[in-house]
Amino acid sequence: MEGTMMKIRLLSAVIGMSMLPLSLAISSEMNRTLSTEQQYFVQEYQSKYSQINDRLRELQTYAENPDNVIIINGERFIELSGIKYKLNNKNNPEIPLRSWDDTSAIQTLFPFFTDDWELSQYSGGAVFVNKYFGNYNYGNGCLLEYYPDGSIQNGQITDVIIETSSCSVNSFDTNVRYFGNPIRLTPQDFNQDRFHATAVERYRDRLYITRSVQNQNNYIDVYNIKTNEIIDRIEGSTTSSGQTYKYHRLNELYIEDNYLFVVSWESNRVDVLDLDNNHQHIMQIGIDRSTGTGLFRPQSVVGNNNYLFISDAKDKIAVIEKTQVTPENSNHMDRFASLAFGTGQYSHRLVQMHILNDYLLVNTSNNNYAIYDTRKIQPGITLQPEKVVALAPNKIERSGEHLIININGRLEWHKISTFIANNFEFIEPEGNIKSLNGDEINNYQDIHFDNNELITITANNININSYIVNSDITFTADQNLEVTPVQFNQLMPSAIQQIYTNNDTLDILTNSELRSVRINKLINTKFIDNSTIEITNYNAKTVTNIDIEAKLNGIDKWFILGNIDTLPPFTRITLPLSAFGEVGRYNSSNNDGVFDLTTMMSRDDNFTDLLQTSFNSKTDKFVQKIKKIKPRWNIRTTGASTGNWLPMSAIHAREYLIMMTNFAYMASSEEYKLFWFNFSEMYGNGTEFYGNAGPVEGPNGFFTPNDYDHYYDAMLNRDYLSLGVVQNVGGLGSPSITGISENNFYLHYYGYYGILAHEFGHGFDGKHLYNDGTAFSASWFGFQPMMTDLGMYLIRKGDMPYLDVDEDLNGFYKDENARYRHFPATAKRAHRPDSNSNKFDKWFMASSTMPQGWFANTDSFKYEQLNNHEKASIAKLNKDGQQLPICRFTQEIEGYQKTLYGYVNEITPDSDECTLGSEISYRLSDGTHFTPVSALNQFDWLSLHSPNSSGQLVASDQGSPLCTINSSGFYGVGFNVNNACQQIPEIYWSNGNRWFFSSGHSTYQYR
Repeated sequence: MEGTMMKIRLLSAVIGMSMLPLSLAISSEMNRTLSTEQQYFVQEYQSKYSQINDRLRELQTYAENPDNVIIINGERFIELSGIKYKLNNKNNPEIPLRSWDDTSAIQTLFPFFTDDWELSQYSGGAVFVNKYFGNYNYGNGCLLEYYPDGSIQNGQITDVIIETSSCSVNSFDTNVRYFGNPIRLTPQDFNQDRFHATAVERYRDRLYITRSVQNQNNYIDVYNIKTNEIIDRIEGSTTSSGQTYKYHRLNELYIEDNYLFVVSWESNRVDVLDLDNNHQHIMQIGIDRSTGTGLFRPQSVVGNNNYLFISDAKDKIAVIEKTQVTPENSNHMDRFASLAFGTGQYSHRLVQMHILNDYLLVNTSNNNYAIYDTRKIQPGITLQPEKVVALAPNKIERSGEHLIININGRLEWHKISTFIANNFEFIEPEGNIKSLNGDEINNYQDIHFDNNELITITANNININSYIVNSDITFTADQNLEVTPVQFNQLMPSAIQQIYTNNDTLDILTNSELRSVRINKLINTKFIDNSTIEITNYNAKTVTNIDIEAKLNGIDKWFILGNIDTLPPFTRITLPLSAFGEVGRYNSSNNDGVFDLTTMMSRDDNFTDLLQTSFNSKTDKFVQKIKKIKPRWNIRTTGASTGNWLPMSAIHAREYLIMMTNFAYMASSEEYKLFWFNFSEMYGNGTEFYGNAGPVEGPNGFFTPNDYDHYYDAMLNRDYLSLGVVQNVGGLGSPSITGISENNFYLHYYGYYGILAHEFGHGFDGKHLYNDGTAFSASWFGFQPMMTDLGMYLIRKGDMPYLDVDEDLNGFYKDENARYRHFPATAKRAHRPDSNSNKFDKWFMASSTMPQGWFANTDSFKYEQLNNHEKASIAKLNKDGQQLPICRFTQEIEGYQKTLYGYVNEITPDSDECTLGSEISYRLSDGTHFTPVSALNQFDWLSLHSPNSSGQLVASDQGSPLCTINSSGFYGVGFNVNNACQQIPEIYWSNGNRWFFSSGHSTYQYR
């Protein structure tokens, strides 16, 4: 049932909205008139509309259980977070009126509305209006309304009304928070080759940073933020008995009051050090091992007023009474209770724990998190979690009343009270950032937020980022600034740099700092500092009329930093921000208002991490295509030159960018999405995609709906592709490197993407290796044949950034570039025959509305307006190397109606004729000849698109198969009689012979 529902949802997304219920659908007429911005508003309201309805269904189900219902004076109520809601006969809750300015009852009932929305009560229900856009004049629309007893709309009773017809941008004032100039520490500052940190904590002006490497003596560096120096190194501890312990593996640090708790799992202990007394060892936390319940490789520790919680490699978290944690009980204390925590032993599990009021949050990095109600702890009892959530944050940090989570390439801030109210789900962040210090946010070794500073640790850097608040931003609707585009030909030569030139050395080409780009940012804008930007065109085409766009974190609306008239291929320009005009005031991307960022942009602090950048063009079709690319892969080239790997050159690197642009565009297409999410039906012949376990049920076997969701996102979010060139094999692939042979560097223009897909599939998500027996990398099934067919389908459709007409841009195959290649370019460059239809062709053409079979030429039919895919379905003949559409017309000759076959000849853009050609004539009864031709636009075309007749031969009016010839300069269309392709007896060639061929001819088939 789940698979069926999924397919219906996805198919309707491609075909249209006709299957949506009346109350949810937007009419096609309205959809045509909505601006892009209005469509965005509609989507925002549609999302909240669905959430309200889902919530009501959830509460209705909840109220069906008598145990959840409270009876007061004969009336039924449910209680949520201490608020009682009266139920009507539909089990819809009525919202109690507390006071007109108290919206807590609405927020509790619908917890997914953020501060961006204005909530008000009406007739036992509620009204919801977005503050950034909407219409505050009641009754004029752009709002959501909840009526517990229902309201009549379009003749139907509905509980929730959505009104979006008058949505428009509102002016708004806001302020943004961002991180200013960081203190950046490198491993060299700590006499390390790289950071191997598992934890960072702060006490006053001191940072405590672990170093944990297997099979080595490890330590904790103590760094003074004020003096910027290491002031101590804790390599172990000496107990009161004089015994010294060295740290081997360190998992976590925890500070409570003036005590530092050091969790060393390989040493099976937790040390407690005095932070105010030269890190003196106070005690060692353990549990009496003689009882069989001792700690085994502890991983994390945290405490509340009553208990200390210690997770270890076993399946239970130890609960110790705080009164037991004394130096006298060092390494000898009792387990008061336990918390159930997974199954089996997990020695290398990274765990963080945080106290959230009455609850304990236990996060297992990159896996899941669990919630426990500490009020339910009882002596000797193993307490089960209130909830285990499959969401996989890398790190979770608590700061005051907020949680900061590191997940999916961003940091999010969540208020703890909201997190608890939302049933312990990270639903609505108060804010998020996706980049920091010029770098995209990935998984950190640890994060720490304290004293208004965010500390992050990667292998290469420790950054201490100051938090700046209240930088004013305003947006004024219905204003517009006059903007003068930057003229490329007027730039100083010093501002222009060419990249990926043939003079680039191998060291430059393989240096990802100098030569790499995110595939979804092929026109890339980078802030050098607050006043200087660097704009790079990573495309092989000149791009024109480029809008450099930006948006602020937390404000989902783009503005235009400036416009550039043209930017040549593989060109980088460096400009002052002032080159675009007034610094700080910018038109929105939809030209519906003006942003004023002058306060923020006039500060000395680094504001650039607050901005995301993008690009667009209102006129350049190529730019509009690459704007659609969804994957975020970092494209870099490798210089591996051992074994089957060959050295990289600039021409290879340029062609890789071209090829990967097309490949990413394919993965972004609606066609890919449709076939992926409906794989078994659309492509697998009833067989699901499968992983390393093979075509079997179970983990890593046949995909479930969740697997398709997971791997679709994982593929798009693969971090990087390190690309190389190989010999002796078609390609090599893994999560870390992908290589293909040289013939793929010019055959891809003709749709041959199979080898690239195969090698990409070996590292599909960038994390795991998938073998040749999986659907990720099998040559006969799954991703490789699907991407080959998709590439050929989109090329025939004419829907790729780079098509065959673009192969000379880089000219990889050309003799003049032979010195940069490793092998001759001898593979045949040719498109698949028009008669070849793959699964993509057949599925999409099955629902095509284009004509079928013979059809009359009309004013409304324009051959040139067909896409390439549809043009391939028009029958053609080969004349002098040209593929020309065939046609037929009827003409009265000597008193008889004769059907004649020829090809379409364009006279003017609006006038065509059907002609047999200058070499073909009609012989009259008196022996004279003339060349028949139709009246202008009076003829029939032949469409081979006819799903109901697929595979059948096209026949003439007399029932003979239609045939065509192209031999030694002879061409034309006839009909097959007795295995010969011939015309009516009156049709002759200019050489005086009848049009008759006994061999070398071919037929037409419907498809």
